[in-house]
Amino acid sequence: MLKISTPNLSEASIQAVGDVLRSGSLVQGKQVVEFERELADFMKLPYVALVSSGTAALHLALLSLELPANTGVIIPNFTFPATANAVLMAGLVPVIADVCLDRYVMTIDSVSEAFEYAQLQGIDVSAIMPVHEFGQPVDAQALNIFAREHNLRVVEDAACALGAHYRYRGQDVHVGAHAHLACFSFHPRKTLTTGEGGAIVTSSVHLYERVICLRNHGIKYGENGARFVSPGLNYRLTDFQAVLGREQLPHLPRWIEERRELAKRYNELLCFEGIHSPPLTPGHSWQTFMVRLASRYDRDLVIKTLRSQGIECNIGAQVLSEIDHLKPYSSSQTMKSRELHRSSLALPLCEKYTLGEVEYVVSTLKSILQSDASLR
Repeated sequence: MLKISTPNLSEASIQAVGDVLRSGSLVQGKQVVEFERELADFMKLPYVALVSSGTAALHLALLSLELPANTGVIIPNFTFPATANAVLMAGLVPVIADVCLDRYVMTIDSVSEAFEYAQLQGIDVSAIMPVHEFGQPVDAQALNIFAREHNLRVVEDAACALGAHYRYRGQDVHVGAHAHLACFSFHPRKTLTTGEGGAIVTSSVHLYERVICLRNHGIKYGENGARFVSPGLNYRLTDFQAVLGREQLPHLPRWIEERRELAKRYNELLCFEGIHSPPLTPGHSWQTFMVRLASRYDRDLVIKTLRSQGIECNIGAQVLSEIDHLKPYSSSQTMKSRELHRSSLALPLCEKYTLGEVEYVVSTLKSILQSDASLR
């Protein structure tokens, strides 16, 4: 079976984990401190806090902002439910915005529509949480201008986007560089993985100090030792997870370039009728390669047929407005997201794969779509 993705773990990284386990220093120790420093250098940002998951990162980021209770946070409709769940768990209200059909992310137009909808519903919006879906950067400059005009905080959900860049005031910068906070995930489907794990980055020392206090039971350290200064959580990362990330980080730029070459080949080959491929956007880190099938095809049956021929595929993402506990937050401006959810097909992508394997996936998919009448 050609998996949709597979972790790229070297024997050296596995050995490093064993060394940490044998050391007896397991939780939020030297390895966490060093990984935070290396990530800060990699992203050219001053503050990084490692946490136990990408979801924990989103939750802590929102809590650190101390937003007024029951105010709205604009989020995309096409994403993983953790984005919305973190908003709810922070005592805030999801305001669901549509995404564009080609790049799968929120646009300034869809954010404006969602903001106006919230105002009509009597919801005060306090923040925007754009998602760099599959590593595809949003137009951060336009969204930040909108946020400043309306006094909104920006938390970038960059769970899939470590190593991605966007253009901001004429410069290429790492995603999250101009947000109040940005959140990353190191889940096994991500290019760099620690099994579970995540990170929060910020340029604000105040927000950083708030995050590191909240992630560790509300403890603040000073000259007289530890003091419990606020309610907090246990969202710490282990040292053996951190060393796994440290071993992979030097390879990440090369892995992303290799993924870009595979995405380019996919894009070249998927030029037949019935398939819509994503654009080769500069700065995209290609955590996932997702295409759209024409409406005449039964996407779920296509996935099943591909798997029967040794190719693992999946849907792209969820549509939040069709999940039961999120339906009350839906608006009429969600049609593009619903279309994406019905037609999305995520194809195998990993830097460990070859151009030949990409060609095999495309030829198999083309054969299935053009020959199997039951799929229509």
